[in-house]
Amino acid sequence: MVMFSCRNDFEYSDNSGQLHFSADTLFLDTIFSDISSSTYSFKVYNRQNEAINIPSVSLEKQENSRFRINVNGKTGPTVSDIIIEANDSIFVFVEVTAESTSQNSGEFLYEDRVRFYGTENDQFVQLITLVRDAHLLFPERSNGIKESVVLGMDESGEELRIEGFELDSDELIMNDEKPYVIYGYATVKPEDTLRILAGSRLYFHRESGILIQPGGTLLVSGSLSNDPELLENEVIFEGDRPEPEFSDIPGQWGTIWLRGGSGSHQIENLTIKNATVGLIIEEPGSQSVSTIKNTRILNSSSIGLLARGAHLTAQNLVVGNAGLYAMYIDRGGDYTLLHNTLANYWDRSFRSTPALYVSDNDLMGNSSQLSLFVANSIIYGRNAVEYQLEFTDIDTSELLFQNSLLRFESSDEDLNSLPYYDTTNTDFYLNCLFNADPLFTDPQKAQFSLQAESPARGTADAQISLQVPLDIRGVNRVTEPEMGAYEISEN
Repeated sequence: MVMFSCRNDFEYSDNSGQLHFSADTLFLDTIFSDISSSTYSFKVYNRQNEAINIPSVSLEKQENSRFRINVNGKTGPTVSDIIIEANDSIFVFVEVTAESTSQNSGEFLYEDRVRFYGTENDQFVQLITLVRDAHLLFPERSNGIKESVVLGMDESGEELRIEGFELDSDELIMNDEKPYVIYGYATVKPEDTLRILAGSRLYFHRESGILIQPGGTLLVSGSLSNDPELLENEVIFEGDRPEPEFSDIPGQWGTIWLRGGSGSHQIENLTIKNATVGLIIEEPGSQSVSTIKNTRILNSSSIGLLARGAHLTAQNLVVGNAGLYAMYIDRGGDYTLLHNTLANYWDRSFRSTPALYVSDNDLMGNSSQLSLFVANSIIYGRNAVEYQLEFTDIDTSELLFQNSLLRFESSDEDLNSLPYYDTTNTDFYLNCLFNADPLFTDPQKAQFSLQAESPARGTADAQISLQVPLDIRGVNRVTEPEMGAYEISEN
C-alpha cells in the first residue's frame, strides 16, 4: 500500500483503433445559418480489459470547421490525451454554427468528421447537419447596450422600453424566398405597413416578436395550400428551434402585439404557434376594424388571443390549447366571430380559466361599451365552464350567441342567476347547443377538425354561412354547414 500510494502517474496503452461508438454518423437537426445549434452527443466505448489513451481527437477540417467538440471536458478542434478506463466510455459533445454565403444560399448539407487517432488505424464519426439560409433580424448593440424601442412613459415620466429595433423601409415586405429569424421585437413605425406575403416563415427567438406601433399596420397575406402537411402558401410564425422535440413546446417566444391606435390590420391564412401570447390587439385608431380569416393560434403558454377594446371581425379562426385563456376580451369593443373554434384542452398544468373570457371593464373597474356576436362557432374544452362573461352594465352592451356549441355546466347558483347566463333567454342565445362533445379529431394535438358523428354537423345557420362560404381549408359549406371553422370532409 505504501509503494502504490507514492505513485503519482499511471501508464496506459495507446489506442490501437479498436474503439466502439454509439453512432458512426451523428445527424444534427436542421439549423439556421449563423445561429448555434443545440448540443448533441455520442458515446465512445473502450471494451478492452485495460485502460487506453487516445493521443488525439480532432475535427478533420480543424480551424475551418464550423463544428465544435468537447471531449471529456476538453474543447477545441483538437484535444489530446483522452483516457478511457477499461470497459468504460466517454461522451463527445458536438455543436455547430454554419455560415451562409452566396454559394450555399437556400438549404445545404454541412459535414465534417471527428477523427480518433490510433496506432494501427484511425477511426471516424461522421457529422452532418442541414442548414437553412435565413434573414437574421436583430437589435444592434452600441457600447455594450442592445437597441430598444419605446413603449410609452411610466408614472414618473421615465421611458418604458422593450428590447427590439425598428424595421427599415426595405424590411417591410417579407416573402418566401428565405425564412426570417428575429431577435427582440421587430417594430413597425407609425404610418408604416408591414406586409408578410404567402409562404413566409418567421422564427422568433426567446422574448421576441412583432410590435406594431400606433399608426402602423400589419397585413398578413397567406393563401390556401395544396399540401396540408407542408402548408406551402400559409404564413407561419413559430419559435426559432426547428428541432422536432421543440415542435409543440409552448412559450418559446413573445407575441405579435398590435398596439392601441394602430391601423386596420388584415390577417389571412396564418398559423401562430408556441408563443407566450399568440396575438394582442388593442383599441384601434379612428374606429378602424381588424379582420382575421383562416387563421390558427395554437399552443400559447398564456393566452391565445388577447383583445382590449378592439374592433375585430374573425372568420374561420381557430384558437386552441393555451395555459390560461384561448381568447381574452376586456375593456369592451366590437367583435363579430363567425365560424370560429375556441377549444382549450391544455394538459401541461392545472387550468381553472375558461376558453373564452369577455368583460366590458378593465382592471380599474372602468367600463366601456361592448358588442359581441358569436355565430356558428364552437367554444369547448376540458373544463365544465368554458366561457365567462362579466358586465358592469349589461343594458349598455350587445351580446348574442347564435347557432353555436357552448360548454357551460355551472353549479354556482349566483353565477347561474345572472341574466346573460340564462340559456333560454333568446335575447342572448338562439339555437345553441350546450355541453355536447364536439368530437374533435385529436384536440390534445391541436387537431380541431370534426369527426363524422359530431353534434356540430349540419347545425350552423345557413344564411350566416353565406358570409363565410368556405371553411378554413377551402371546403365549401353552402349546404347544411357545420359549426366551427371546419366542415366535415367526406374525402
